[in-house]
Amino acid sequence: MLDGFIITRGNANLEGNVLNRGGGLFLEYSNLNVANCTFRGNRAFFLGGGIYCWQSSPRFENVTFFRNQAIAGGGMFARQSSPVLIGCKFLENTATLAAGGGYLEDDFFGVNSSTFIDCTFLWNRAPSPAGGGGAVITQNSHLTNCLFAFNSIDAINLTNGPTLTNCTIVRNLGDGIVLSSGANPTIVNSIIHGNFGLSYRGLGGILFENSNVEGGWGGIGIGNIDQDPKFVNPWAEDFRLAIGSPAINAGGNVWIPPGILYDLNGTPRIQDGIVDMGAYEGAFPGGIMMASELDLDQGQIVTLSPGGLLIDYTFDSLIIIENLTGRDNVTVEVTQNNQPQPGAGGYDALAESLKV
Repeated sequence: MLDGFIITRGNANLEGNVLNRGGGLFLEYSNLNVANCTFRGNRAFFLGGGIYCWQSSPRFENVTFFRNQAIAGGGMFARQSSPVLIGCKFLENTATLAAGGGYLEDDFFGVNSSTFIDCTFLWNRAPSPAGGGGAVITQNSHLTNCLFAFNSIDAINLTNGPTLTNCTIVRNLGDGIVLSSGANPTIVNSIIHGNFGLSYRGLGGILFENSNVEGGWGGIGIGNIDQDPKFVNPWAEDFRLAIGSPAINAGGNVWIPPGILYDLNGTPRIQDGIVDMGAYEGAFPGGIMMASELDLDQGQIVTLSPGGLLIDYTFDSLIIIENLTGRDNVTVEVTQNNQPQPGAGGYDALAESLKV
């Protein structure tokens, strides 16, 4: 058991043997359990900047892979292995020459069968045309309640027959899903929308059911739509469903794997009797969060500046609010879509001005 460690600045840099793999951790014939750890800033000359996994069945829970690098599999590389990853985050990892910025499993030497539950892939990068900036998934692997966003090139490359359930694949700097020749994945209860390339491309077959696929889907499968998913605030990485989203109550309960009771955010997975599409369940107030001032004294003003930028009173369009009530300690609350957003929602104060 490896619990509560930060593994950083490892460097597997020997050429021509296995010591050029697994900058942070090298697993071989292992069933190691890893929990609450961070693999940060590790490098491998060849495979698996954070972790290299060979003929192993490890379990990773609440593990973060951050800014690791390798030729392929920047965060993690798995070969002939069956890892289980729960609540893991792959953030800003890079495959410098090949595929799999965040995660790469290799099917050249045997079967992989990975399981991902409640995992996040953000801002990973694989510049190679092989793509898979977020991940390359092969064989019969399963992904449930996973988020892929802002990865490049492409979000996820699929080989053979993996299954994606209640996944959100959005805002990636390329295509959402890339199919290798002969791939036949099953994608259900998922959202593939707002990517900068195609929602999907490739020569394989694919089954979509109860999914929101930008560009539409005319092949095998029922219950699919092509509509704006109406996220709360996608550019702030908030991909929860806003009130009125067409993805709410639009999934298929039959597709939920046994034991999956919660979404990526820890919210109960089924509400109102029908599962939602995507990694998040439930309806939330949409739009950019507004601000509040909880102690505005008599005569004091607050200035609301669009975009959260520093205020230039000469050129900027501003909204100025002044307390003329004759009382101190007045609360000012700016709302949007009739939904109050107290506490500034993470925005901060600049002198007597609030940034929005």
